[in-house]
Amino acid sequence: SKVMSLRRQQVKKRQVVAPFALIILCSLVAVSLWTAIDPLVWLRKTISGMDDEGNKNSDEPLETYGYCGCENGGALYFGVPLGILGVLAIGITAVFSWKLKNVSTDFADSKLI
Repeated sequence: SKVMSLRRQQVKKRQVVAPFALIILCSLVAVSLWTAIDPLVWLRKTISGMDDEGNKNSDEPLETYGYCGCENGGALYFGVPLGILGVLAIGITAVFSWKLKNVSTDFADSKLI
């Protein structure tokens, strides 16, 4: 295996911080644009009531419910890319973990942590 033939190497802070900073920066830009273009607002929906015969009566609501949401579909345009970015970060981590699963504990410092 190519991993087993390598000499012991030190992972530098820059090698870890650069991808982390890129992911955080992309997330921050997406959330900032989402807030500027289509911010979350409090929406209230009315559930229509029924009269004595069981017919719908829109004049007398029995109940309402409220939630935070986007009026113009921002959750789709910004939430989906943010979700994909999160899944991508987890996927890259999983791939590296899988590749390094057979590394001898002689080369792993995680026991010391």
